[in-house]
Amino acid sequence: MDPETRKVFTDADHVKSMLESDGWKIAKERFDALILDLQNIHNLDMEKPDTLGIQLASRRMAVETMMAWLKGLYGTVEQANTARDSLTDKGVDTFISRGI
Repeated sequence: MDPETRKVFTDADHVKSMLESDGWKIAKERFDALILDLQNIHNLDMEKPDTLGIQLASRRMAVETMMAWLKGLYGTVEQANTARDSLTDKGVDTFISRGI
């Protein structure tokens, strides 16, 4: 396997290990709570109605960014697993491990 591919798989393995850890479960619960809080319209600053649009847009952008980051983490692992399975199914791992 070439060094670049090996690094992609190694990084994905590290991310997978993190996502399966107890610490990640705690962090994910807190992250989810933060996302829910950002989506809660009851804690908007109603004293400044002229800024409600900006507040909502800012929160939406923050939530979308956070969700994209989470999807990226889980996607990294899924892509590596799919690629690894594809290589194994085709017998390519034999050629890669031999350096052919």
